[in-house]
Amino acid sequence: MITLESKKKAWRLPLLAVVAITVVFFSCNDETTPGSATSHDPNKPVNIYSFQPDSGRIRDQFLINGSNFGNDPSLIKVTFNGTSQALVLGCVDDQILCLVPRCTDGLVEVSVQVGDTQDKTLPRRFKYKSSRQVITVAGTGQSANDFDHGVLDRAIIDPVYIGIDQNQNIFVTTTNDRLVTINEEENTIRTLLTVDQGFTHRCTPVIHPLTNWVLLGHESVRDRFLMLDPKSNWAPTLSFIRNWNVGPMGTWDGEDKPPRTKYSVPSGNNIHHYCLLYCEYDGFYYARYGRANDNGHIVRIDPNTWNATIIGMTPPGCTYGMAFNTWRDPDDPDDLEKSRTWELWMCYAGDDGANSQLQHSICTIDVRDTLRWRDLPENATAATHPYGTDAWWLDIMSSWKRLTAQGRGHRDGLLQQAQFAGPRQMNFDDSGVLYVGDSYNHCIRKVDTRTGIVSNYVGIPGVSSPFSDGNEKDATFREVHGIVSIITPNDYLLYASDWGNKRIRKIAEE
Repeated sequence: MITLESKKKAWRLPLLAVVAITVVFFSCNDETTPGSATSHDPNKPVNIYSFQPDSGRIRDQFLINGSNFGNDPSLIKVTFNGTSQALVLGCVDDQILCLVPRCTDGLVEVSVQVGDTQDKTLPRRFKYKSSRQVITVAGTGQSANDFDHGVLDRAIIDPVYIGIDQNQNIFVTTTNDRLVTINEEENTIRTLLTVDQGFTHRCTPVIHPLTNWVLLGHESVRDRFLMLDPKSNWAPTLSFIRNWNVGPMGTWDGEDKPPRTKYSVPSGNNIHHYCLLYCEYDGFYYARYGRANDNGHIVRIDPNTWNATIIGMTPPGCTYGMAFNTWRDPDDPDDLEKSRTWELWMCYAGDDGANSQLQHSICTIDVRDTLRWRDLPENATAATHPYGTDAWWLDIMSSWKRLTAQGRGHRDGLLQQAQFAGPRQMNFDDSGVLYVGDSYNHCIRKVDTRTGIVSNYVGIPGVSSPFSDGNEKDATFREVHGIVSIITPNDYLLYASDWGNKRIRKIAEE
């Protein structure tokens, strides 16, 4: 999990710059100097007159001119677009010096609050400009039936999905059903799991935010999961669901009777579950089970007892990408009731033949929800359901929503009008921004869930060749499958498994 402290570290200036700023502000704050700063007066208004510069990027210095700011930086809150909080470096009565936080490109509003005073918005907007650079971490572009051990620039890899832990160890699944780990600092790549250990490449490596374990499901084995503990050098441990409990949707077999103690995978059912996710809101694991053309069960798993409960149904279709929203209230990040960490987002892949209405779409549910559509008032019939008239819609969870427009395409703008093409893995950052590997559009898309705006993050939509690293306007991808993000002490980084180009790519936001 990305913490507030890690975010602050990401905004820190080089040491000499910080020292210079500290000297300036401490000298200005010497109360023996005529005209020096005074404490904030809560009985007087905070005034804002101007700011400079009028545009910039993440970690740029930003100076606000006004009055009654006081001399205590801990009382000052500077926010960009109402959600991104700037790191305040120092203040005097008429000036605040801070660092620009990461924002969405374009004009943003900047507000200042001192103590309990009402927010004051700057007289004009600040223009945020980001710059992204794409480089290749591993892979030569060659496809291999077997994995080549060795250093990164000579490794032959066929990557599918990707995960990253807090120590920047990268985990990648490959098409020959292996899980490999990449260490950029050591310039090494090695195999952790093979198909013989019960692993398939469609299973996304998910990192537990508290323990740093790597969590893996098994694509076609219902009750078995793999847990890789970094303390044992990621040696795999098998965990099994012990009981299927009676829940809102009954047992796994749809029978409302006491839990059974022994289950096996029914022959020929072709059950799939690609992700095992940890939910910060309640501390449980979640997975989505499904069969080729059947509704997908949302299953809650107790990590202590490994008892499972079906909490509801979602429409049919393959969902290779799933993620919980990690947004927290910046004013009270520890209050989970004010967060959106219970929102489970999922990508419906395209061309899977299961449900033409949902192909290429992004959907969401509330895992706190235990109602089906048929449990709603009598007038909420299949005929009034916004997604169709088929009777099976009545068994879908009442909170289920399709968020994007219907059909395959590439369209930015409002989320409800946006189009994707074969969306795959998705990943949230800590501010409620979602990144999606938009495979058939050959790019990475960005969804700001706070504003409801979709934009192209990197890659040229519809262009997959020739292969190119470089900035966000020049770099090309080919069928991006995996996507994961992390904030480091110096950068905001995104890693992508570029399946079509047989490479692992890194995008650094500057």
